[in-house]
Amino acid sequence: MARVKFPKSKQRLFFDNVGEYFKNDWTEVSRFIGINERTLSDWRRGKYTMDQGSLKDLLSLTKIPLPEGTEILEDNWSAKKYCRAGALKRFQMYGAFATPEGRRKGGLATQRLIRKNLTKALQLGVVVRKKIYDPGYSPELAEFIGIMLGDGGLTNYQLSITLNSQTDKEYLGYVKSLIRKLFHIQLTVMLRKNENTARIVVSGRNLVELLKGYGLKVGNKVKQSVNIPAWVLKKNEFAIACLRGLMDTDGSCYMYAHNVNKKRYYNFALCFTNASVPLLRSFYAILKKNGYYPFVTDRRVYMHRKNEIAEYFKKVGTHNNKHLHKYQKFVVQKILPGR
Repeated sequence: MARVKFPKSKQRLFFDNVGEYFKNDWTEVSRFIGINERTLSDWRRGKYTMDQGSLKDLLSLTKIPLPEGTEILEDNWSAKKYCRAGALKRFQMYGAFATPEGRRKGGLATQRLIRKNLTKALQLGVVVRKKIYDPGYSPELAEFIGIMLGDGGLTNYQLSITLNSQTDKEYLGYVKSLIRKLFHIQLTVMLRKNENTARIVVSGRNLVELLKGYGLKVGNKVKQSVNIPAWVLKKNEFAIACLRGLMDTDGSCYMYAHNVNKKRYYNFALCFTNASVPLLRSFYAILKKNGYYPFVTDRRVYMHRKNEIAEYFKKVGTHNNKHLHKYQKFVVQKILPGR
């Protein structure tokens, strides 16, 4: 219903005149225009505007002149007023609608609201970043870094580690346990039977940011010439653990044959393969520092000496049982290939 807007202080004066006409019997006035006395009292004090219908009834009876400058406000005038005020406030908080600046301000405002009431945000279905446990420097984390440099990968929102679902079945369980132990987080394993792969996936921007802080890089490892982080190389205990993670993922053990004076000999070898030159050099340097005598080709680091390989499995060790099984079969039990 349309409302009546009197000039400043004129609404009280108008109702003073109405009171004189009704001899200040305000109960009678309220009955005449059909409103309750509380509402009438608010009108008399100028607290609220009166409706146009009530004004017409009073004017037709009392013939009191309407103050100059009185306005009739159309229906929904208050809605327009408060919508305008709301739109202005929204602009101040969030910026212009559908603009980069508006989206930026809106996002920041939403983040502030979420931080103030995280429980409410979760109830409303807001996806909140996972809290990630920071394990700190340790041999376990150094080994995980080696695993990631070998068979892992990082995107802006996710880490993944791809293993062979057949030959690395036991090792898959170890890597899953290591991730849970380090970061206290849930993970997913995606199996592709037609490719014989098992892909460990952990999503979370906070986890990616944490791992970047520990020296891992997002994107193509070869193009970025990834290397072992400096904090790992500074402490030999960490370097050995990282070496194990690298060898357990990008390494192999095998028997090879050669002939001397028409006699056939078999030797056992370890081989680490990677396309990042800095990483190959670091792998080689760690072995040299620990008393081994490896040699390097284009993309590989080899170890052939029997006593060194025995020392490697004793000192560095492996968590990938496929390497240990081959070592025990070919070296310890001396079972030749094909037998």
